[in-house]
Amino acid sequence: MSELLARAGFVELHRCHAQPLVDLVGFLIGQPPSLSEEEELMAMAVAGFRAQPMPTRVWLQGVGVTMQAAAGQTDPVTASGLRDQLLAQLYAEASGQQTGPLSVVLRHVEVLQFDWVAQLALTRRDAEGILALAERVAADADAPIDRGPERDRAFVDQLGTDFLFGATADKQFLSSGELFGRLLRDDWERIDAEWRRQVLARAEQLTAANVERVYRTPEPAAEPAPMDAATFESEMARLRADGECYRILSDVMLDSHVTSLNIIENIGGGDGYWTRTNDYGY
Repeated sequence: MSELLARAGFVELHRCHAQPLVDLVGFLIGQPPSLSEEEELMAMAVAGFRAQPMPTRVWLQGVGVTMQAAAGQTDPVTASGLRDQLLAQLYAEASGQQTGPLSVVLRHVEVLQFDWVAQLALTRRDAEGILALAERVAADADAPIDRGPERDRAFVDQLGTDFLFGATADKQFLSSGELFGRLLRDDWERIDAEWRRQVLARAEQLTAANVERVYRTPEPAAEPAPMDAATFESEMARLRADGECYRILSDVMLDSHVTSLNIIENIGGGDGYWTRTNDYGY
């Protein structure tokens, strides 16, 4: 028998009993937890055991059965589905708070959006996988996209919004993005051609508008740099020398300022209305 961690009457918790919790976290993050994280998880198991000895032992045993099934799973699609399901279950049980085992998982896996009804999570890894599919679709159409950090970030942000308001079937596809990205990187050419075609067609359907908006639309011209204080004062002195020009400029600036104040007033629900007078102060 492995190391004894805790005892409550005739019920004992050994290290081997808590190991499934470590295995679960490793399965969800895609790598073994660090030694410090493993000890942290063991401490969580002990705390749970001391509060509820027998229910904790039974729960850990159930996790162990699930992890044995996951370890014996050779189909990457099925394994990915199980990973998505377990992550969503753990996230929901913790109400999205960084507590318990989820706190360790979230150090490695960033959840961008979560559907509490459908119990589906969109992670950053999923979003990156979907982006990789969109890039492949564009390349196959001889219209490669010009990626960059800012554009990729905009794509991922929009994907999160699409996930939040999309149909359940769309969310299921998007939440499998990590799997698609991994297959695209490592095993794409060995996968059935029809399956590949269907995946790419679905990816194109769900991302075409996003790709067009983010990667095809020309970036707006950069705004001119603001004047420094000295330059601003110099320009204002020159304008004041021409009284009529200054009056015209003041009219435009005041009208614009009044319009902005009225917009703010409307947004705030107020019933006030701003006007201006033609008192130039000189």
